[in-house]
Amino acid sequence: LFTIQVASFKREKDAQKEADRLKGIGHNDAFVLPKGDYIIVCVGKFMQMGDAKKFSGKLKKQYNDCLVRRL
Repeated sequence: LFTIQVASFKREKDAQKEADRLKGIGHNDAFVLPKGDYIIVCVGKFMQMGDAKKFSGKLKKQYNDCLVRRL
């Protein structure tokens, strides 16, 4: 599985707030995930990397540094 990381935060509460904001604008598949010292905010679960990359183009308007990563 692949997902699109859109942001990372030191505090889980800040990451969850951003995930909730994304859900509020229609990205119901936004979620948070701990990665090392950070909590990352991700959108979507994709079977193919190509599908994730294609969808990430829509998110790059808001998040310049979004990246596709494995789940």
